[in-house]
Amino acid sequence: MPNHSDSGSDWDDDVPTVPAPKILMVGRVVRDYIPESNKYLTLFQDELVYVFKQSSDVDPKCWEGETRGEYGVFPPEYIEKIAT
Repeated sequence: MPNHSDSGSDWDDDVPTVPAPKILMVGRVVRDYIPESNKYLTLFQDELVYVFKQSSDVDPKCWEGETRGEYGVFPPEYIEKIAT
C-alpha cells in the first residue's frame, strides 16, 4: 500500500503517463449530426471539434476528435476547418 504521508512521494508513481494527442486542427460544426450508433460523436452546429486523427479504425471515412469533453469519430463533412 502506498505511503501518502511521505513528502515528495507520489502514490501514482506506478501509473504510466500517456502523452496527450496532438491536435491536427480545430473545426466548427456546420450542421447537426445525430448518429444512429453510439460509436460516433454527436455534433451540434457551431460547436468546436478538436481533430486528432484524419482517419479511424471504427470507420475509415471518419475522423477522430473531441467535443464537449467526449472523444469519438465523426464524418468530416460536418465540420469546417477554422485553425491548425
